[in-house]
Amino acid sequence: MFSQFFGGQRQQEKRGPSMLTTLEVDLADMYNGKHVEVTVPRQILCDHCRGSGAMTDGDIKQCGTCGGRGMVIQRAQVFPGMFTNMQTTCSTCAGKGKVIHRACPHCKGAKTMSHPNTLEVDVPPGAPEGWETILEGEADESPDWEAGDVIIRVRSRAGVGEAGGWRRKDAGLYRREVLSVDEALLGFERNITHLDGHVVSIKRPGTTQPGYVETFKSEGMPPHGPLPQGDLYVEYSVVMPSAISDKTREGLEAVFASTRGSRRKDEL
Repeated sequence: MFSQFFGGQRQQEKRGPSMLTTLEVDLADMYNGKHVEVTVPRQILCDHCRGSGAMTDGDIKQCGTCGGRGMVIQRAQVFPGMFTNMQTTCSTCAGKGKVIHRACPHCKGAKTMSHPNTLEVDVPPGAPEGWETILEGEADESPDWEAGDVIIRVRSRAGVGEAGGWRRKDAGLYRREVLSVDEALLGFERNITHLDGHVVSIKRPGTTQPGYVETFKSEGMPPHGPLPQGDLYVEYSVVMPSAISDKTREGLEAVFASTRGSRRKDEL
C-alpha cells in the first residue's frame, strides 16, 4: 500500500507453467480409494551452481555489449532521411545484463537438471473418471520463476475392469453374467465378489431372457461429492451348447413336442 503512495509497484513473483500428468489405476482402486506414489520427471536447479549456470560466481561477468543494462539502443530508419532510436533486448545476454565465461560442468550451463520426482496421491473412494488433484510447487524449477503446480488426473486403467467383468459409467457399475441354457430356463443362484470383496447374491427362480438387465440398488460406485451412491447393473447373456447328445435331444423333443405341433398348425 505504502509503495503505491510513493509511485512504486509491488512486483508479483512469476510462476512457471503447470504440468499435467495422467495416472491410471485399477477400477477397484477408484472404488475403494488408494494411496498411490507416482514418479514424474522434473527439472530442478543444478545442485552445483544453484541455477547460475556458471562454474563459479566469478565466472558471471557484466555483459560488454549492453553494459549490464540488458537493453541496447539501435538506430533505425523510418523514412528516407529520417532515423529514430529503438530500444531492444540485448542479443548477447538475452536481457540478463550478465554473461557466463565458464559454464557449470554439471549442468553444462543449462542451470537445471532432470530429476525423478516421486509424488504421493490419495485417490478418494468413488472418485469419478478424470478426477484431479493439484500438488502445488511440484513442477519444473527455474532461476527465472517460482515452480508451478503438478496436476494429477486419475483414470481407471483401460481393459482391467472389463477383463474382470466390471466397467463403469459415471456412478453406475456394469457387469455381464453368462448363463447356461438350463440356468436361463430353470433359474439359478450365484454369488458375485464385488470390488471391495463383499458378496452380492443373485437369485432368479424363473426364466431369464438374453439381454435382460437387472438392477441392484446402491451396489455401484460409492458417493463422492455431489455424486450419490450408484447402482449395479447386471446384464445376462445365454451361451448355447456346441453339441448335444442323442439322449438329450430326445428329451428336448419330448418336452417341446406340443409347442412344435402348435406352431405347425398355425403355419397351416
